[in-house]
Amino acid sequence: MKTHSRLIMAMLLLMGFVPGAAWAEPAAEAPEASPSLLTREHIESRRAELGFLREMGEGALFTLQRYATLEALITAVDRGQQENQAFLIGASSIIPGVGQFINADYLQGGLLLFSDSIAGTTANQLAYTRHTKSEMTSPAYYSVVALKNGIMLYATLHAANSSYRARHDRTRAMWTGMASIVPGVGQAINGDWWEAGGLAVTWLVTAMLAAEFENSSRMENKNLTVNKDSESTWSIALLPDCTGVMVTKQW
Repeated sequence: MKTHSRLIMAMLLLMGFVPGAAWAEPAAEAPEASPSLLTREHIESRRAELGFLREMGEGALFTLQRYATLEALITAVDRGQQENQAFLIGASSIIPGVGQFINADYLQGGLLLFSDSIAGTTANQLAYTRHTKSEMTSPAYYSVVALKNGIMLYATLHAANSSYRARHDRTRAMWTGMASIVPGVGQAINGDWWEAGGLAVTWLVTAMLAAEFENSSRMENKNLTVNKDSESTWSIALLPDCTGVMVTKQW
């Protein structure tokens, strides 16, 4: 019994379910020499450790959302739902578990919703470990980001739907849909070349616009003076809301 309790407590701590223990600092005597430097090093080291835990939470969120949307869509198609209805059921699982509840798969829906809440809690509580970014206030920026993420969601659902209706292979449909987190890849796998090209180009344009908005806002907030020696950067997140895969240019 004690072993099980310790195992459960360890799992909860790892997932961030007991937030107080996650970033509680151990008591230590103040160093005699250069206390500010040692404190800064300690804080940065601790921030890096907790940043890794935050990235795990964000990665879990992304994976859960992609799995839940694709599984809900394929199940709806398998049960004879019309394409529009299946798309809506799949899209509703951007909150993992909702589409499963609609499909009356209550056990899987509950597990997905529970897992999503734990991963979301971890990521939110450790959000301060992310590198600070300039605050975005432009409606145009949020509109472009919403369009970019919407294109990705549509591409994943469309690729999985086409694959499953053509072959009735759940595993193949899941992987084809997952490939379209880079819009157009799943369509290319299905042989829909015109759709693949259109989705890829549209998504790339919106991603570049969002990056330009972010870079402009950063420069304005920092009151940077543009001159020949200044450096600007822009980056495109291949995985929305994740920090792992980026394409960056400097000039």
